[in-house]
Amino acid sequence: MDLSFPTRSFLVALMLALPVLADQAPASFDVRWEIAQAKKPARSSAKSAPVVKAADEGDWWFRAYSGLDISFLEHIAEGTKNLKELIDEIGFYGEQAGSNMGVLFGVELGTGLRKGDGLSLSLEGVLSSTHSLVAIVPGSAFSFRFEPSLYSASLNYHHAIASDRDHRTVLTFGAGYYMAFVNYAGVAIPAPFMVEAELTGSAPGAILGITQEWKVDELLSLEASARFRWADITRLEASRAKIDGSVTDTDVALANAEFTPGKGIPILIDQATIDADPTLGYAHADFSGFDLGLNLKLVL
Repeated sequence: MDLSFPTRSFLVALMLALPVLADQAPASFDVRWEIAQAKKPARSSAKSAPVVKAADEGDWWFRAYSGLDISFLEHIAEGTKNLKELIDEIGFYGEQAGSNMGVLFGVELGTGLRKGDGLSLSLEGVLSSTHSLVAIVPGSAFSFRFEPSLYSASLNYHHAIASDRDHRTVLTFGAGYYMAFVNYAGVAIPAPFMVEAELTGSAPGAILGITQEWKVDELLSLEASARFRWADITRLEASRAKIDGSVTDTDVALANAEFTPGKGIPILIDQATIDADPTLGYAHADFSGFDLGLNLKLVL
């Protein structure tokens, strides 16, 4: 075939350029392939684990909880022990029972404010151990018992301080109002004499706690918590009492009578006597203490 000069020149130039194009082509292809692979989402057959997170803004949660409670109870618990020690020192027989342990139970309704924070209203109660004393002295004997309980309503603020896929750690600050109920019963012989009264008292209080939360599923979490509660009821009183089965309208209260400095015993007496006697003071039912709980939390 007879090729013209322009055609032969073009073919020669093409043949000289082919090695250069061959060297460059693979590089261009590799770059495009890598970019396409980077944009393509990775495939995985594994299911993602549930993530522990705070309730979003506007979400609601509910939980019912219970746990172990340890309350100081001040003049009730300590006073009963003090009287037992006094009886032992004198050389008479006395038997004292009771501890600072009790049971906490409650319910809480809360809402998320923003990520990691929440606000809740809780209603709870504490049933403390019964404190009692039986004493036998020459010619007579006596006994008494206290059955203390505490109920409260509290507004709480929750703040998450740590969170990952498996758990969440939350600080709780709360302020509320606390009301104590103490059932008292005392008996003395040989002349049968029995006094009964339902003493009440109230005071503001606060809580500070920390909770560790583990995700169970999208709506349910398991929580372990520890809290400190401040609730010092400084006065327990009743507008009436039952004496030998008959109700009297006399105002009575629980007094703290010190037989040695710093050591007092609880006695039930009319309020007028307490106010008039400088050696007597109103007994405290200090429900301050610690709570330990394990419960479930449901996000609505």
